Amino acid sequence: IRPLAPEQIVRSVVEAAGLEESMMGRLRMAGKAGKAAAPAKGAAGKGGLDRMLMAMTMQFRTTFEDDEGSEAVDFAGTIPSALLMMNSQAVAQGTTAGRASGLGQMLAKHASPDDKIRSIFMACLTRVPSAAELTRWKAHVAKSAGAVGYEDCMWTLLNTSEFLFNH
Repeated sequence: IRPLAPEQIVRSVVEAAGLEESMMGRLRMAGKAGKAAAPAKGAAGKGGLDRMLMAMTMQFRTTFEDDEGSEAVDFAGTIPSALLMMNSQAVAQGTTAGRASGLGQMLAKHASPDDKIRSIFMACLTRVPSAAELTRWKAHVAKSAGAVGYEDCMWTLLNTSEFLFNH
């Protein structure tokens, strides 16, 4: 077991939360709002996405390692790194169940609470929940209003040490 590098954490958050499509959508919308034409899904859009990912990576690298880009030898679960994972814009955006968000699309694909919870676990941890985890999250979802329980599940899983380690 070893900790993920900051670059891997960023890519994992983007992938688990389905952020790449929503980031591309934001870039297209920003282009439409400006005088220039909207960036295409090709080179211009990809360049903007790459810049956004690079900025996120630099923020994560500075917090999880150091700003010189040297490798982290030991996992030092620091308060700044925990706060970044809990409060980062990427995690907040990835755990919002809006209609166009990755989480919202994931929830729309599944009818039952069990299937929705399983899909969140698969996206974040690449495993299905244990019987106890499924029972606990089903109870939480049932008490929550709308998609809030699923958002809580996604946010919690993205902030676990299991998410931050390569098993």
